[in-house]
Order: sequence, then C-alpha cells, then structure tokens
Amino acid sequence: MRPYKLNDDQCIELASSYLLKKMVQEGWRPNLLLDQPGDKDLEPILEWMMTRQWVLINSVEGGDSFYAPTESGESQAGQFQTRYTEYLRIYDVFCAVDLQAGEFAFASYFDLEEPQWSQYLQEARWDDLRVAVAEFKGIDPVEIVFLSFLQENRFGKTSGAWQFDLALGETWKEVIAVCNKAISMEQLSYEDDQGKVEGADVIRDVIAQGMKIQKKLAQTEQRLVKEGKMQLAGAANPAPDEFWDPYIADPGYTGSFGKS
Repeated sequence: MRPYKLNDDQCIELASSYLLKKMVQEGWRPNLLLDQPGDKDLEPILEWMMTRQWVLINSVEGGDSFYAPTESGESQAGQFQTRYTEYLRIYDVFCAVDLQAGEFAFASYFDLEEPQWSQYLQEARWDDLRVAVAEFKGIDPVEIVFLSFLQENRFGKTSGAWQFDLALGETWKEVIAVCNKAISMEQLSYEDDQGKVEGADVIRDVIAQGMKIQKKLAQTEQRLVKEGKMQLAGAANPAPDEFWDPYIADPGYTGSFGKS
C-alpha cells in the first residue's frame, strides 16, 4: 500500500511484457549488437528476458543475429495484451468522475466530437478514481498507471527516447508519483446524517455505475459499427454483452488482472 515505491523488478517485468507485445504484434526485432538508436538502453531488459526464456537469439545465415520471442514469450505477450485490452474496456471510465453530481464523463462519450471531448475531460469537476478502483479490487495500481501511460504514449514523449524511458527512466518516477498522489479509497469516506460512509462503499457504488455505463457504451459502439456510422481501428473485437456481467454483479471482480 501507500506510499508506493519504485520496484526495479516490477518495472523490468512490465517493460519486458510491453517489448514482447511489440515483438509479436509489430514484428520488432532488435539485433544482437543493439546498434539502432536507443536500443542499447534496452540491453538489461533483454538480458533479463533471456533468463526468463521469453526471448532467444536467432541468426540468419549471412545476416544479423537478433532477439526473437520464444513460445513462452509469445504467451506472456498474449497475457499482457489481454490485460491492456481489459484496461481500456474497464478502467478508462473511472478517469473522470464527478463525485458530487454522481456523473461520469464517459456517459457523454458519443455525444461530443473532438475537440469538445478533450475539452470536456479537462473540466475541474472530474476526479480520476482509477487508482482507488485498483486498490479496492486488490490490483497493483502501478500496472494500471503503467498501462495508462502506454495508452497516452508517455514513454519517450518528452525526450523522444522511448527505450531509455522504458528502461527505468524518469517516466517510471512519474508512474509512482501518480499512484501516490491519486485519490485513495480511504479518502472517499464521508459523514452524512446516518453516520460515516466508508470509502469502500463509495467505490463499490462507483464501480457498479461505471460498469453499467461501459456496457451501454459498448452496445452503442457495436450498433454504430453495424450501421456503418463508425469504424474501429484495426480488427474489430467487440466484447459480448456477457463480458460485463461479472463486473456488474461483483465490483471486486478482477478479470485477467486476478490471474498470475
């Protein structure tokens, strides 16, 4: 629990999972000499990945030797992709919640066009409850914030050197800072006429409402795609209606984040 600290092993494991995803989905293959700009910073991570047998060194006759994922590495990449997809489906809705009004910014997602949507998210009334939701579910907030940084292309955003940032650069300190500064579950407690309302009860209600909104948004998305009014980037992979049911029935449900 708080204060969260920078754990090098955890950072390397998360960074490794991302690199495996990049290898599997994008065909990225750093050569053994790591002579491409920035790749040398990844050497400690790649060496760690080799000890886990997630990558091996392949050679092309008369050509370069390069790092490539093993079957175990491809499995790890698949698990990471599952969690990343689940993060986008489940946790984004909690990035902007008006606790006073009981409103979610994402309830208006299909009502606004850019740049109105981006401006709407900047309104001061919104609180980011993703870390509090993770704490309630017993999920490590560091992974949730890491995934949010990936979504926002935060690694290498300032320096342009994503490899250095991923290899325990300053951006990791920002991840930990976000975890420690974010609203905690305990901070959501309040007093009313009936007495004290625990933060866990508040976040439980927030999760239940958020999941209903996400299910409705998913249904709207599917309808718009079917009507030809919306196109999804890449291969469409809509979640079936029953995907949301365990999240709605049990606010503590962790999905793929509960798996080792």
